[in-house]
Amino acid sequence: MQGTRTVRRGAPLLLSLVAAVGPQREALALDKQGKGPHQGAVESEDASATDLEVSGSLSYAVSLYNPTYGAWPDNSGLALFRYDGHADIDLIGRRLSIPVDINVFTDGTRKGVAVFAPSELDVITGFTSTFPLGPGDVEVGFRFEQDRPVDRGGFTQTAFDTRARYLYSLRRIWPALDRSLRGGDVEGWATVGWFSGNASYPARPDNTGSEPVPRPR
Repeated sequence: MQGTRTVRRGAPLLLSLVAAVGPQREALALDKQGKGPHQGAVESEDASATDLEVSGSLSYAVSLYNPTYGAWPDNSGLALFRYDGHADIDLIGRRLSIPVDINVFTDGTRKGVAVFAPSELDVITGFTSTFPLGPGDVEVGFRFEQDRPVDRGGFTQTAFDTRARYLYSLRRIWPALDRSLRGGDVEGWATVGWFSGNASYPARPDNTGSEPVPRPR
């Protein structure tokens, strides 16, 4: 992701089936950012520092069972299909990146081919910077998110957040894991964030409450 100036573009189509399940009659929350920038992967050890790179993915999902998850930001309808697009635009390798997530939902309570028509559009973007720390990477940045209805007026969720994540790779800590897993690895991350600007993003899945916004002193 760095070194000589190169440009690579990729958008593999990922087909997946997911179910928004829940035995109770409550609104359920869903992670709209997937794994986040660079799919949450730790940067390769041989990566350089200045590449311009564009990568991403597309995915399509269907809720096989969904008694509660809404198809609009106001929790009306029932989500059936989800179309996702993710892109990482590395301006100076992962030292300065722009992640972009696009999520589109459709309403399964509609009739006929209307179940394929978009009902909600979510746009999430911002800036991130990632650098090595210990056996993993630290990623810091901020995001803007807006979730809005596509074909009607109504409730819109909008917020800015500032966050930091620590990305780890167990293979870096225990090199023998590479042999045990035959070239595999166990990766993950821990995140801490703050809603530094929150116009209308609720604190609960039923759209009540609000994440705290600091008041000027």
